[in-house]
Amino acid sequence: MHILVSTPVLALALAAGLPGTAPATQAPAAQAPAARPLPPGAVEGYRAAPLAAPILVSLGDPGTGGRAVARASAAGELRALAARWPEALARRDLAFFDQLLADDYLGLGGPAPETKAGFITALARSAPSRDAAFRIDSLQIRILGSDDGLAVMSGSLTDRDPRTGEFTGPRVMFTEVLERRQGRWQVVHGHLSWIRS
Repeated sequence: MHILVSTPVLALALAAGLPGTAPATQAPAAQAPAARPLPPGAVEGYRAAPLAAPILVSLGDPGTGGRAVARASAAGELRALAARWPEALARRDLAFFDQLLADDYLGLGGPAPETKAGFITALARSAPSRDAAFRIDSLQIRILGSDDGLAVMSGSLTDRDPRTGEFTGPRVMFTEVLERRQGRWQVVHGHLSWIRS
């Protein structure tokens, strides 16, 4: 099953119970649940680059009940990673990319294949910038595998004009393949396709 949602709609769908799952139960008013902690790496009030389009989330077979909720949770983790990516790149956050990229990462689409070591070395040599140079648009996330441990993220990167600060049309389409390893998502393969003007 594929559902086209925006982030607030996904939150409402989870609260109400997804198709094929039991409806969410309400706690009595006297026993209202405590507020959920923010996910790791999230900062309250953090402004990420806006996603310009709704997100396509693949939740699998609606009859699987809890599995659909688990896939929606995994998609939320991946959306959080995608939201942090542009700012982490602008700040030259080596620790973020050291954790995000798998040791066997392979990136294609540039002049030569790129490894994790090559990416981090090039990032360390570049100067940080105040603003993200791009935003992620048309983000699609698909959770795959019998254990939901594989995911594909794709979308487009829209550049920020350094002179005006305005975002210009999409310039690059991307696909990232992620695998859950030791409890966290890591990019094992990335591919960029340049859009010709």
